[in-house]
Amino acid sequence: MARPAKTAKIIKMEGNKDNRTKRELALREKGEAATLSKTRLKEWPEVKDDPVAHKEFKRLKRLFGLIDKDDDLYGDQVNRMCKLSSEIRGLLTQRDAAQKRMDELDPADFGEPQDYWKTWIEVSKQIQAIDSKVDKKRMQRMAMEKENCMSIAGALRTVQKTVPKENPLKEALYGT
Repeated sequence: MARPAKTAKIIKMEGNKDNRTKRELALREKGEAATLSKTRLKEWPEVKDDPVAHKEFKRLKRLFGLIDKDDDLYGDQVNRMCKLSSEIRGLLTQRDAAQKRMDELDPADFGEPQDYWKTWIEVSKQIQAIDSKVDKKRMQRMAMEKENCMSIAGALRTVQKTVPKENPLKEALYGT
């Protein structure tokens, strides 16, 4: 797989060790700017109302800002990822409560041993169901993260990296 293209900002940061011309860098900067909507990343109201999702949104917005990609083109993906993070955290809290309940089960509290085991099995099934939901949500989040990363990388691949070479014969004939 080919290495992703460097942004104009990274090239300048490295001191232009590839010796690109000013025209090439200007063309690349213009192309990169064209891949963004120039609208800041917006937080959905339901994300803002959820403390866990809001905290995750602020974290992601800061990270996207560091690479100049805090654009609302990625807003839906980022907000959905934040909501998923909150849902995962809620499910893990439920799982911890069920595990605590299971650990506190005492056979002495039950009249018959089969009642104890019946309750133990029910709680164990609840834990397994929650684990299954968490796994599904984690897979969804991972797919979103991959999609988000790939859409940023795809946008960078569409940026023209070199200035088109001018044809000296065409220039001499047509004066362009």
